[in-house]
Amino acid sequence: MARNYFRVTFETISPASAEHGEPECSGFAAPRGWKFPADDPGPHEMTLREARDIASGSLEDSGRWFTTVDADQDFATGEDTYYSIHPPRNITRASYARVARALRCRG
Repeated sequence: MARNYFRVTFETISPASAEHGEPECSGFAAPRGWKFPADDPGPHEMTLREARDIASGSLEDSGRWFTTVDADQDFATGEDTYYSIHPPRNITRASYARVARALRCRG
């Protein structure tokens, strides 16, 4: 049974997909650079430290999850990838606030 771990999602936008207002691809991110499509059953759960290693940089508090402010840019392809850290569904407000402080979120 899964414990209260975090999930990381990603969204990659290419120059071509930006013209259509859609991401090139999206899904779940995992440690060591692994990425899985959104329909992959997972579980894709990790510790907050692992999630933070994936979603590096400045984060913004989106109310129920935390999103990278700046994209990871691939200058060779022109793709931008954004990450979001999703806390456990049963997280309390107090714990969510502690996570936000630990991530030093803007918001």
